Amino acid sequence: MGRPTFARKLLPQEQDELDALLHHPVETLAKRATIILLSSEERYRVSEISGLVGMHASSIRYWIRRFNEEGMTALRPHEARGWGARVDSNVRATLIQLAVTPPREMGLKFTVWTLRELRKYLIEQKIVEKISHETIRRILKDENIDWRTSGSLPKDSLILDLLEPAKC
Repeated sequence: MGRPTFARKLLPQEQDELDALLHHPVETLAKRATIILLSSEERYRVSEISGLVGMHASSIRYWIRRFNEEGMTALRPHEARGWGARVDSNVRATLIQLAVTPPREMGLKFTVWTLRELRKYLIEQKIVEKISHETIRRILKDENIDWRTSGSLPKDSLILDLLEPAKC
């Protein structure tokens, strides 16, 4: 077994910031502060801290190492590292209108939209530069649009349309 992992000695400013984080409303930030304070100031071992904060020992070591390398910035939340592309309201409205329009009405050679076909159409028409089919799925789900049936007529309405002229 290797040497025990401890956080380095704290600077006075770090001590103050960690004390403030102990009372942070976001529980994960308060736990991170607790880990560093117990490790640095109280010299608790990783296994002891693990039992106190309810985290796995490998997670405790991870936060201690990050703190030792990066200081307080390592403990603060960071922005997601994904593409972060945003879909504005115009693109959203266009997508919704497109999804409820039968593809045949637009001169396309298929009858039902797929997420990939919606994506391909949006990009080919230069409505967006790029968009994932997962983003399209989430937008349509948020609007309660079932992309598998929205662009085609339900069978019942087709039958009603055929029977309607006979009523005259």
